[in-house]
Amino acid sequence: MTRTYAVWNEAGGVGKTTTAVSLAMVGAIRGLNTMLVDLDPRAASTKWIGAYPEAEGMHVGAILADPSPEGWADELALPTSWHENLRILPSDRTVAHREAEKPDGGEVRLRAALQGTTADLVIIDAPNRQGGLLPMNALMAADAVIYAATASEDGVDGIDGASETLAAFAQSQKLRGSTFIPQELGAIMTAISDTIVPKVERRSLAYVRENNLALTPFVPKREAVRQSRVRGEWYGLDYYDRADVVVNAYKQLLDTILERTANHG
Repeated sequence: MTRTYAVWNEAGGVGKTTTAVSLAMVGAIRGLNTMLVDLDPRAASTKWIGAYPEAEGMHVGAILADPSPEGWADELALPTSWHENLRILPSDRTVAHREAEKPDGGEVRLRAALQGTTADLVIIDAPNRQGGLLPMNALMAADAVIYAATASEDGVDGIDGASETLAAFAQSQKLRGSTFIPQELGAIMTAISDTIVPKVERRSLAYVRENNLALTPFVPKREAVRQSRVRGEWYGLDYYDRADVVVNAYKQLLDTILERTANHG
C-alpha cells in the first residue's frame, strides 16, 4: 500500500525542502521504494539531489499540463545516485506557469499521475503557496499533511497559514460530498539549537506543543546539512561531522508518521 505525504509550509526558507528530502531518504534507507515529488517551481529538491530529466519538459509540469496523466509519475520519476530505493519526480521553474491556469479537474492531476505507482512511500515537496493549483494538487494527492518549520516567527506563521488553508480545503471537500481529506499530522521543527535555545525558538516550540502540532523529536541544527545542500550530497555520509543526530531524528519521525497514518486507516 502506498502512503503519500505532503510536506508543507506557506512561508519560504523554513526547512520544508530539507524535511521532504530527509524523510524520502530515510524511507529509502529503511528499504521502502520511495518517490520524492518536487512540486515546487523553485525545484530545490531537484537541485539538491541533482537528478535532471534528459528531455526538456519531462518533469512534474508535464503532469500538471495534461488532462489525462494517469500513471505518469512512475514514467517520469528518475533514479538518483543517493540510494537505489529513491526516485525523484523533478520540477522546473516553468512549473510556475501552471499556477495561472485553472483547468477543470486540474487539481487532481498529480493524484491521477500517482495511480498504480510502485512506490511504497511518496513524499511531496509542496510549494510555499497560499492556495492555488499547486498546493491543491498536493492536498488532493496526499494521505496526510506534515508541516515543516524552523522555530521562528516566519516558520510558525507559515504553519498557521497552511493549517487554515487545509481547513478551508476540508470544508470545501465536505460541501462537495467528498470524504477525501488528508490527515493533519503535525509539524516537524527543524534546525533547533541544542545548546543555548534563543527565546524566539522557545516561544515557537511552546506554540506547536500547546496546539498539539509537535512531532518529535525536534531536529537539531547542524552545519553539515547546509554544506551537503551546497555540494548536492546526502548529509548522512560518513564524512559529515555530527550529522548522524539529524539522520536519526528523521528516522524516528518517519516511524511516528507511518505509525499514525497506519492507525488512522
